[in-house]
Order: sequence, then structure tokens, then C-alpha cells
Amino acid sequence: PSTAIMRLSLNDPIREIIILNLSVSGFGLTRQLLAYGERLKTTEQKLLFLRRCKSKKIYPQFIDRNVRCNMDILFPTASSAKFGTVLLNKIKHLSLNQNITSHYSDIRSFKFHIIQTRNQSRSPLNSDSPPRQTMDTPDSHNSAAKPHRKERPQRKLDRPTNPQ
Repeated sequence: PSTAIMRLSLNDPIREIIILNLSVSGFGLTRQLLAYGERLKTTEQKLLFLRRCKSKKIYPQFIDRNVRCNMDILFPTASSAKFGTVLLNKIKHLSLNQNITSHYSDIRSFKFHIIQTRNQSRSPLNSDSPPRQTMDTPDSHNSAAKPHRKERPQRKLDRPTNPQ
């Protein structure tokens, strides 16, 4: 994940923060904390989706399409029947594991940035630090956003997919 300023995908919490009349830096830190929290919840839901796919021994469409596309590029003369489904499934399995590992890494990074942002807001050098209740707003917002983030991956998992 990028260390640049994160953007919120849902604007509802911005209205709540504006009401608090925070300083510019306090508003910025709170908004950034909300954005990291949103991305964390989204990434956690994606990870859960990928882990469920792995446990059910199915592959998400993006992995299936990517493997087929790359097979055509890497082995243009080999037909899929010649090449065998065993190798295709092995490549899909490795790709799924790589995606899962990547999501774990992103989650660690988002958690680090959340802790860093909270510490920055509580720093004695930051005289404009937002009040404690403001720094708790991201937790309540992200808990409320979790069901919203869970719907799309669940719909994908419920769709008929191709087994291993």
C-alpha cells in the first residue's frame, strides 16, 4: 500500500468530523486514520474471501483469467490439453497463495500506519491534536463499514465457480 495520503471511499464520517470543529491538522489526521481503517477492513474482507476460496478449493475469476492469459503468452504453441490441467491448477494454487500473502502484508502495513497516525496525533509536539473521542471515531466507523465491505466478496463466493 502507498504511504501517500489515503482517500475515504465513504463520505459519511466526514460529516461527523466537520461537526467537531477540529483544527486543520486534527481534521487531516482523523481523515487519514479513517481512510487507513477503511482500507484495512476492505483488505481483511478480501483476505477472508481468498482464504474461503482456498478452503473450498475454488479459484476466483481474476486468478483463472490471469493464468489462462499468461499460459497463452508463455506457451503459445502448447495446447491446454497437451499441457495438462495439473500444471494449470498448480499455477492457480501458487497465484492464490501469492495473493493471500500479499493481503497479509498489506494488513500489516495498514495496521502500522494506523498506529503511526494515532501516535502522531497524541504526540506532545502536536498542539492541535484531536480529542480522544475523535480518534475513536475511526473504530466505530470501520465497524459499521464492515458489513458493507463484506457483501461483494460474499456474492462472488456464492456464484458458481470452477473447482480445482
